[in-house]
Amino acid sequence: MNREGRFRRFLVDPVARWASVVGCLLALVTLVGPTVGLVPVWAYAVGYMTFAAAITSLAFYNMVRRRHLEVEVEQWKGRTREKTERCSRLRKDLRLRQGAFQVLHDIAHEARDHMSEVFRRPVPIAQQRDRLYWRLGVMVDKVARTLTGFTGVPCASCIKIFTKTLSPDGSPKLMTFCRDDASKHGRGKKDRQETFTVEGNYDFDYILNSAGRYFFSNDLIASEAAGEYWNERPGWAKYYRAAMVLPIQRSWIPGDRENFHDILGFLCVDTEKTNILDENELFGFLATVADTMYLPLSMVVPLEEEGTQWQRK
Repeated sequence: MNREGRFRRFLVDPVARWASVVGCLLALVTLVGPTVGLVPVWAYAVGYMTFAAAITSLAFYNMVRRRHLEVEVEQWKGRTREKTERCSRLRKDLRLRQGAFQVLHDIAHEARDHMSEVFRRPVPIAQQRDRLYWRLGVMVDKVARTLTGFTGVPCASCIKIFTKTLSPDGSPKLMTFCRDDASKHGRGKKDRQETFTVEGNYDFDYILNSAGRYFFSNDLIASEAAGEYWNERPGWAKYYRAAMVLPIQRSWIPGDRENFHDILGFLCVDTEKTNILDENELFGFLATVADTMYLPLSMVVPLEEEGTQWQRK
């Protein structure tokens, strides 16, 4: 602001205006009084003291007012900074959501290409399984990368399928069919070899035996303490603290009791951080991915010797 602008703003303030008027009048009296000789000496002293007090008060008021304005400017700067940061976060979220749509598009392409290959050029089941293993690996890797971008922390993704081998009591077993590239190095050494029981893992048991639509926990340690999670894998807390599990299944069709909610496996995502996953946003994204995986997986899993399907109780 230039000098003229500051002066106008100064005169608009009532306190500054009246202090200036009073100071000018007293200064005029003390200057004209000695010339006329009508003002006693003590009035000169009072006039000067009053004038000095007016000037001092005006200076003090100016200082306080300036400080208030500085505080107000800092507050506005803070608000502007907050709005700028919020806009940056919104732009980032928008880019991530656009990326999520692109990932769904890419996953649909992988499923389409696999189905096209199978129908156009019939190949042995072993070759189908290898191609599907590669394509599903691409899908779960895209899922893990997308969730890592959403949350800002490393996330992992994998697919569990049922095996032909059952537990002694006849209950089903599961194995890891494929997982994302990042977690494959640390956790994938026994994939497709090590098996898991349903009853030994709360998430699978909850979906199969309690008719849960999916499993979600933002704090597995707290869920375990509350009796709402268990895992038969030793040292599982070293790898994940929050997780979501969805069944890869076919929805019920009226009159088709044979394939009522047949479940081929599970799409699992997890992360080492707690309270980082958004259940509502995550469910819509992962449910779409799981549904897309069903058709290509259904053409291989029921036929190969390793896989089968399972129905809810």
